[in-house]
Amino acid sequence: MGLAAFSRFNQVADRHGFVMVYPNGIEGSWADGRGITAADQAGVDDVRFLAELVEVLIQQHAIDAGRVFAAGISNGGTMALRLGCELSERIAAVGVVAASMPATLVRTCAPVRPVSLVLMHGTEDRLMPFEGGEVMSNRGEVIGAEATARRWGGLNGCATDPEVTVLPPTIDDGTTIVKESFAGSPGVGVDLYVIEGGGHTWPGGLRYASVGLIGRTTRSLDASETIWRFFAEHGRSPG
Repeated sequence: MGLAAFSRFNQVADRHGFVMVYPNGIEGSWADGRGITAADQAGVDDVRFLAELVEVLIQQHAIDAGRVFAAGISNGGTMALRLGCELSERIAAVGVVAASMPATLVRTCAPVRPVSLVLMHGTEDRLMPFEGGEVMSNRGEVIGAEATARRWGGLNGCATDPEVTVLPPTIDDGTTIVKESFAGSPGVGVDLYVIEGGGHTWPGGLRYASVGLIGRTTRSLDASETIWRFFAEHGRSPG
């Protein structure tokens, strides 16, 4: 099951009137800089590919160049972070689910413009560990959700101490949502949603694998709607 199916992002796009695009990576992977995906090992330049795709879409669909965003889960999430680092002149904000910055990316990330970030990660994610460390099955090292939010906030010149809010649950499913917001200059910010008890899943989305493998999917947060609301508030002038 692909992102379009389990995220139900198309329904959000239809309600709010924006364009959704689901590009395919080589062998179902993205060259996110960890050096371990099929795309990385094949030497694929996914940053260039996606940059060129964005330009084509802007020209063909009259898209506002200041309102281009990237979102993804797992390897797609780490790829979105890489785009924020290396394509900051085009990408205004990124939405990341069940992923955090690869250690390799931390060493090289130098955006030329602030890129806002909304990040969602389950504390019981056994594939991409919330606290950071080795990704399951020797898939490289990540720094963890909290460290990613703080690192990104520093790159954006945001406050070092977040405003913390415990969101009221809408259903008793064994999860709790804690939101940490790092305020920046107008139109710039970092929001981290800590899914306490959540797994390697898309909040509010369809379950794409067994609970034993990926963990719980929270029903107290709709990731697609939340990411879009964040994007809608964090566009910018294309100049």
